[in-house]
Amino acid sequence: MAVNQTLIISISEKKVININQNRKRQFRPETWKDNVAKRRRNRGEPYVSRNNIPRAGKNAPTMVKVCSARCPHNGCVLLTLPEKLQLFQEYYNMGTYELQRTYLLGLMDNLGHNGNGNIFEYHIKIGGIRRTVCKRTWQDTFQISEAVVKSMQEKCERGHNSVFDGRGRHTNHTVNPAALNVAIMAHINTYPRYEHHYCTAKLGQFYLSPDLTLDAMFADFVIKHPMIADAHRKEQVYRRCFRDSNLTIGHTYTDTCRKCDILDVELKIARRNNNVRQIDVAVDARRVHLDFAAIARNQLIQDELRSQNDPEFVMICGDMQKVLTREHSYID
Repeated sequence: MAVNQTLIISISEKKVININQNRKRQFRPETWKDNVAKRRRNRGEPYVSRNNIPRAGKNAPTMVKVCSARCPHNGCVLLTLPEKLQLFQEYYNMGTYELQRTYLLGLMDNLGHNGNGNIFEYHIKIGGIRRTVCKRTWQDTFQISEAVVKSMQEKCERGHNSVFDGRGRHTNHTVNPAALNVAIMAHINTYPRYEHHYCTAKLGQFYLSPDLTLDAMFADFVIKHPMIADAHRKEQVYRRCFRDSNLTIGHTYTDTCRKCDILDVELKIARRNNNVRQIDVAVDARRVHLDFAAIARNQLIQDELRSQNDPEFVMICGDMQKVLTREHSYID
């Protein structure tokens, strides 16, 4: 029979695509054993449980009337076997737990309490017309167990209009409030930042003092935020927020040249003296120096690519910063 291929999994399609971009072995949740078993079970097909126990599929109803001759519901008498097969086919063609259980919930009515418990009325819908049937006929039409009926009765008593598939999705996990991430990012931003020179694409634009460590930063966060419950247990959250901040601790040795270090010292002196004019001059000089460095780096990349594609072009690269010069040089 034609079956809806809809699959409900606990991971978004966008996240699956992002994960597969960096994986040689593709991430395919639709082929997982649990998802395959869940999909086949929702279709009413045979499946294998988590314990590797084969489970039989749902068999279509074979009897026209399963209730007694004294059944007071006229819908049980009018219901034919082709109609029962049609309802059975439509129910399992839905293919998902939410649609199937919500459909059943819409065919139940809670008539109130009679002293021994709530009284429920069961219906089937043929051609847009609702017919009242007994519980036994209702179960036989959709081939559902007593446990499913009891679960639907409980949801009907609570006034639910739809059903959510909560299998394997626990709601008792500890959820960190959004204010925690805000407090952590605010604490990270209190530390002074220094700008990277050449490694911005790889390490980010800024870095923190090399004297810092994440352990020391987290310990300081715990001391300064005593109002946060169990703050000492949030170290992993703190580390994750630090990674998301695109910051690093300390700079690499290859990040600056001698000119960079001189300009950086001039800028620090100007900021210490609070001299606005000297600060602007130092910032402009460093920006010009970095722009020239970027131009040279791009030219180096272009020359390298040309040397790989053109056999007549040879590239020779050397660092002239530490070359010792002499008063007289001769080239033979």
